[in-house]
Amino acid sequence: MNVSFTGSLKTKVVLWSAFSILLTAGVIIFHSVLSLREAAISSARNNMIAMAREVSSVENEISSALDAARNISNILDRIKNPDNPVDLQRFEVVDMLLHFLEDQPDFSGLFTVWEPNAFDGLDIGFSDERGHDASGRFAPLWQRKGDIFELHSIFESNIQCPDGKLGEWYQLIKEHKREYIGDPVLYEGPDKNILQVSTAIVPILVRGEFYGVVGVEQDMTFLQTMADELNFYGVAGRMVIVSHQGSIVGLTGDKSWLGKNISEFLSGSDDILAQIKTGEEFLDFNSGLFYAFSPVQVGKTSKPWSVGIISPAKHLAEDVTAKIWKEISLFAVILLVMISLSVLVTRRMTGHLSQLLAAMSRVKDGELNHTVEIKSNDEIGQVAAIFNEMTAKLRENMDTLAGHQEKLEDTVKQRTKELKIAYDDLKATQAQLLHKEKMASIGQLAAGVAHEVNNPIGFVKSNLGALEKYLQRLSSYIDIQEKMLAELANDEQAKELKKQRRKLKIDMVQDDATSLVEESVDGVDRVKEIVQSLKDFSGVDQAEFQKVDINQCLDETVKVMSKDLDDKATVHKKYGDLPLTVCAPQQLNQAFMNILLNAVHAIEEKGVITLNTWLGGDSIFISIADTGVGIDEENISRLFDPFFTTNDVGEGTGLGLSIVHDIITKEHKGEISVESEPGTGSIFTIRLPVVDRLGD
Repeated sequence: MNVSFTGSLKTKVVLWSAFSILLTAGVIIFHSVLSLREAAISSARNNMIAMAREVSSVENEISSALDAARNISNILDRIKNPDNPVDLQRFEVVDMLLHFLEDQPDFSGLFTVWEPNAFDGLDIGFSDERGHDASGRFAPLWQRKGDIFELHSIFESNIQCPDGKLGEWYQLIKEHKREYIGDPVLYEGPDKNILQVSTAIVPILVRGEFYGVVGVEQDMTFLQTMADELNFYGVAGRMVIVSHQGSIVGLTGDKSWLGKNISEFLSGSDDILAQIKTGEEFLDFNSGLFYAFSPVQVGKTSKPWSVGIISPAKHLAEDVTAKIWKEISLFAVILLVMISLSVLVTRRMTGHLSQLLAAMSRVKDGELNHTVEIKSNDEIGQVAAIFNEMTAKLRENMDTLAGHQEKLEDTVKQRTKELKIAYDDLKATQAQLLHKEKMASIGQLAAGVAHEVNNPIGFVKSNLGALEKYLQRLSSYIDIQEKMLAELANDEQAKELKKQRRKLKIDMVQDDATSLVEESVDGVDRVKEIVQSLKDFSGVDQAEFQKVDINQCLDETVKVMSKDLDDKATVHKKYGDLPLTVCAPQQLNQAFMNILLNAVHAIEEKGVITLNTWLGGDSIFISIADTGVGIDEENISRLFDPFFTTNDVGEGTGLGLSIVHDIITKEHKGEISVESEPGTGSIFTIRLPVVDRLGD
């Protein structure tokens, strides 16, 4: 029985399938007109927010100025840091600022301003000098003029001090002790170009006390360039960069708005500046404009800038509508193709696709050697061939990747090891440099004290000796006079003389005057001993390596530290008989002092420090024990690492025991060890080889 074309099952399936597909397509198209437009507009708005976030990378450019100001501030605050001081003169600071500005071509100016007499207390001696004001206040400003660098006082700057006085920004930083980003200021550059300069300013703080500021002037012209390069909806989209106070820093295609307020540019949005100051993202529609703003957090200023993307609503709507019609047209074409090919390829594709799906599932489970056996010249056959090639390539790439991964791991391990060695060497070198600088400063101090104190002390002691002889003669004269007057005077006169002698306490004056002179002589001798101990401790008038008595080195160190030790601990000495040995006494004194300082800091109230020395074989042993809080076991292995410290941030540098370790082990070929128990105390034991001659 022949079935007509219209009555065949295939025809009915195709017709009903076509009718169902067309009906479904009509419903989908109708729904798309109603909903996809809003979804597309929402997507476009989200894209605007995403673009605003992306261009907010300007944060990195602006933060570079803050980082530079922080680095300089960290150097300058050490001038006033009593724990780790740096001796810098004013001219050295001025030279340092110049060198830093020369190395930073993106900066147009660099300055520091100190509180009156805060730098060295010598402002009066620098009145009206370059980099100072009429009172001598230290306020140098270096400015880049093309290839030339000019030094001024900041009070001459039209940017920072337009009326010759420090602006409100200085008082804000001084009051709140926080970083500050100034609004860009327009001014005429050396080549007559109009530049806009913003200033990143960081306070100079030591233990919470404000001494001044460091500022970096940065040319913000690059922000206008960034805005001009934006391509968003052709020429219709625009980018605007706004400071925390609302000043326009960059605007796509229009420099005339630079320095003006964003509220003037978006006149229909009165609350735009308030939204920017919140430091949050926001998107709004007003006066026919879509605009999206994303914050730019700069340093620790708590005053973020903002980057905005602005587009006329009609351009956005046109773009969205075009996309919707494009989607609908594409969908219609796909429907027609599906109707035309569904009957022809369904059965064949179903079998081949099932075979492909099974193969993919096996590959997904890790069977990379599996292949698909589909022998046809159509697309399914090509897909099968490509699938087989893909699995082969995947196997090859997996093998290659495994080899590269192994090689990369070896390379990373080697580079990490090299970097650690280099880093350890750098830390050790830095510790040695700091140690040498510190000891040089102590030596200069000791030499100055000896020079200034020895001569007047000699005069005082000489005069006291003469005075003692004069008092002895005067006492002898008074005694002789007393005897002669007693023989010559009558009884009444003799009684009157005795009465006056008792009234004027002549006997007490004679005895007390002699005692006062003796005590004064003892005091002068004590001062001479202290000066000599200070000279011996610092190594003044001594060779670097010489034969010394280790017990004497310990005594000298204890004398120099007597104030710290007397306040916190009682020192017990148990010295053995030690031979003289060749060493660097100045370095050993420094090592002993660092260990004793650690002991003092470890004692919370009043404790005991015990010094022991003894001879063992061809080595000298020294132990320094304290009754402090002790050291945790996990910290003992790191105790001699450079910069390791258990103190709070800002209390100590972590170099003391590292320097001790280098002095004992590297300079004197000795050994140092630590025994400690938390709550009981610590014992540092040092072994030094006995050296008879220099060069051994």
